[in-house]
Amino acid sequence: MYKDKEKHKLECAGLNYTCPNEGCNYSQNMQTLEDLTKHIMACNFTQSVCDLCELQIDKQEEHNCINELKIALAMQRTLMDELRAEND
Repeated sequence: MYKDKEKHKLECAGLNYTCPNEGCNYSQNMQTLEDLTKHIMACNFTQSVCDLCELQIDKQEEHNCINELKIALAMQRTLMDELRAEND
């Protein structure tokens, strides 16, 4: 029995991990948490937050802050119009 269960989880090759990123089905040769961590760092489906506009974006996606914020604003305006219409 392992005294340090967390250390065992990191080193154990008896498990098989799959990538948690939506859209990624990679699971080959990920038998330790270290393997999974390395994959996530390189995975094209890993999401990050834009430093400028703070929107969550895919690593592989080209991002234009102004266009994304215009779309988000238009969606908010539509939602507000719908809520106003319901209350009238």
